[in-house]
Amino acid sequence: MAYDIHMKPILAAALLASTAHPASAAEMAWYSGADELNAELRYGTADKSDTPLSFWCTPYVDIVYVAYDFRPANAAEAMQTAFTLSAGGITIEVGAIGYGIEMDDGFVLEGQMIFDDQFKRFITSDGVLTATSEGKSETFPLDGVKEKAGVLLEMCGRAIP
Repeated sequence: MAYDIHMKPILAAALLASTAHPASAAEMAWYSGADELNAELRYGTADKSDTPLSFWCTPYVDIVYVAYDFRPANAAEAMQTAFTLSAGGITIEVGAIGYGIEMDDGFVLEGQMIFDDQFKRFITSDGVLTATSEGKSETFPLDGVKEKAGVLLEMCGRAIP
């Protein structure tokens, strides 16, 4: 089989992509957004290619949904598990269901939290947010979260009379 000179740029691009490093901590930040049906606050990259932690809600429901990118030791589709989130001296245990993400062989734990004053203090804390599951902890800096959390707090707050 002859080597096609036109394949060289494609091979080079593939090689670069295969050696690309994951986003550095400096590229990770808090982002938010909303439409009439839901609001989201997430920690990750601007292009959403890496989002290890996210919160979202819909109006008139006092529940905040949370997704944490974590693969348990014995990960199984629709497994029931739990993880904790801690920030500002507040610790919240989240019952979760785990799901595989086929496109990147990832695994995510999804759960629910009550939207109340404790959640508001928790999500607007200073310092770091720590997620813990199976004895493993991951920290997320809360720098900039107060400015971004307003969209989520407003949407979720519609449920509170």
